[in-house]
Formats: sequence, structure tokens, C-alpha cells
Amino acid sequence: MKITEVEPIILQIGGARNSDTDMGLIDALVVKVHTDEGIYGVGECDGHPLVISSIIRGSAFPHWGDFEQLLIGENPLNITYLWEKMYNSFANSGRRGLSIWAMSGIDVALWDIAGKYYKRPVYQLLGGAGGKDAVTPYASLNSLGSTPDEVVRTCRESIKKPGYRAAKVHTDPKTLRDGTMAKLVKLAREELGEEIPLMLDLYMALDTDEAIRFARSVEPYNIGFIEAALKPDNLDGYAKLSYSTTIDIAAGEEHTTRFMHTELMDKGKVDIVQADATEAGGITEVKRIAALAHDRGKKYIPHCWKTNISFAANMNVVASTINAPYVEFPIIPGILRNQLTNETFQIDSSGRMKFPENPGLGVTLNEDVVEKYRYGKSPG
Repeated sequence: MKITEVEPIILQIGGARNSDTDMGLIDALVVKVHTDEGIYGVGECDGHPLVISSIIRGSAFPHWGDFEQLLIGENPLNITYLWEKMYNSFANSGRRGLSIWAMSGIDVALWDIAGKYYKRPVYQLLGGAGGKDAVTPYASLNSLGSTPDEVVRTCRESIKKPGYRAAKVHTDPKTLRDGTMAKLVKLAREELGEEIPLMLDLYMALDTDEAIRFARSVEPYNIGFIEAALKPDNLDGYAKLSYSTTIDIAAGEEHTTRFMHTELMDKGKVDIVQADATEAGGITEVKRIAALAHDRGKKYIPHCWKTNISFAANMNVVASTINAPYVEFPIIPGILRNQLTNETFQIDSSGRMKFPENPGLGVTLNEDVVEKYRYGKSPG
């Protein structure tokens, strides 16, 4: 079997960014890797679609990236070899940025091909599910709310009523600094009870001392973890924060490759790494990162904030990883988030989610959605 084409597909929905209906997910980059045996794999890249597309298929400037030309004619089942071939091709032009994100989508698609070829879900090729058949997803919400009524409504309607057993909310820098967020978290805890862990994403909003003060202010409220409290390069700050609070500190969404995540764990002393298969280097690389975390007694809980392709990729890694207690499940009402694949994911009555059973990633493209929102397509 040989690779015949690596096709980047840019999707875009019209409208303002961060609209109420799409929560920022108004574009996506899907990768299709085609073969001469008719099997194709699907992947996804987070990041700027036009830039990453030019790295995948950039024949006008091949010295600066053209993964398609690099891979045509290769056996798609030689995944580790192809990962190294792509990675080493960027030795002189940066191996920590968008080139890794571009590699990620291709690598995910290669694993999809392998699963389809061997007629197995990807997680079985990665070592199996270790006796489990489901994982607990945490509901990843854009906001907890800004008023007591909104907080209560979010807890009841978006967490408790659907049956989630864990949740994460994104925060606003102002409320973090003036004490409002701590009060809202206290209210959320009273509404949720003690059994549902609540995670907080600070999205790099604070400096080290501010983050320490905030973490200590919410320690009584059963916080599952605090995510991305500091700027990605503030490894000394992460170490201070980790030593200063009883709450687990999570980071890694902004980091790529096992090299950056090793620094994050060894120097930054974080408790949880959040490498995303669509950003950090694909399924191949995040499995390495998860293993390095396990060696250090740390947890692996991947970031995920894109379509069901991304979720399926991360879900397959979590399914085969012993130190992954949760998977992030973004609650986003956008079209690309929820309609790009023919398959959807649902929690059961216990708040868990079954692992995919179909070969490959377990999801297939909704080609009608692809054609409707393909970038550059004329309206109508």
C-alpha cells in the first residue's frame, strides 16, 4: 500500500468569530491521506488553517514545507518512520510550532488508515483498553456564568441534567483577580455537591503570585485541577505554583512534542499534562508523552476543543493509556463541532462514554458538511 495524496481540506463557516452559535469554532482543517488501495485516513489539525495547509501542501516553496511530497509513495503503515521523516524535514525551519501541528493531522490520519487496514479501532493497535470499555468525559464549558443565577443554571442544565460526572469552565481574568470567580466557584460547589469535580481553565491570565493566591482561595471547593494558569514558558512559575497549592496543576495545551512536555513536567513540576493529538505531534507523539507522564507518576488528560475528529483521536489515546482518568468533551453548539462526522458521542447513565468500536478512529466524514463549508466554495 502506498500514499498517493495528502489532501488538506479547509472548512469555514461565515460569521463573526466567537459568535454565540459557534463559540470560536468557525473554521477547521481536515486532512485526508489517500492510498492506492482505496483506503483513506482522516485527521484534523488545530491552528490556522491556511498556514497549516501550506505546510502540508506547499509545493511552491518546498524547502519550507511540503509534507505531501515527502510522503507520496510511502507505506502509510510505517507510522513511526514517517513521523521521524516529517519531523527531521523541519530541522532548519522550526520543530516546535505549526509544523508540528501540521504533522499532527497527518499522523492522526495515518493511524486511521492503520485501523481500517487491520480492521481494528486505533486504541486496540495502541495496546488495547486495559480491561476498561469506557472513560469519564468532563464537560468543557465556555463559561460558568457571571451571576449567581447563571452559575446555578449552568450547573443544573449543562452539567447535572445531562449526567456529567466532571466539568471544566473557562474563566475571565477580571473575575480571577477581584475575587468574583472564587465566590462563583463556591456557589457552583454548593449546587453540584461534593461528588462532581470542577476544573478551572485560567487560559494563561495570571502571573505567578496571582495564580498562587487564586489557587489557595479555591482550595476548599474540590477543584479537579487548575489549567493553564501561567504563560507557557513560565516553567519556574509553574513549579512555584505546584508547590504552593494542594490542587493539581495542569498545562500543556500550548506545548508540542515530548521534548517540551518533558520540560513542563521536570522543570515546571505540573501534575497533569494536556498534550492534544491534533497539536502536539499526533497520536504517535502523545502516546510517548502519556508514557513519560506515567513514568513520573503524573496524569495525562488531553486538551480537546475542536470537532469529533479531534475528540475521536484523543479518545483513542485515552482508551489505551493507563494514567488518563478523563477526556475533555467540549460543549460547543457549532456546526463543525457537532455535524462534521456521521458519528456522535454520548454519555451513558453512569456519566461514562464508550470507546469507539468501528475500525480506525471510529468516525467518518459527513461529506455533505464538508462540501457545504469547503473554503473557497461559491455560495449556493
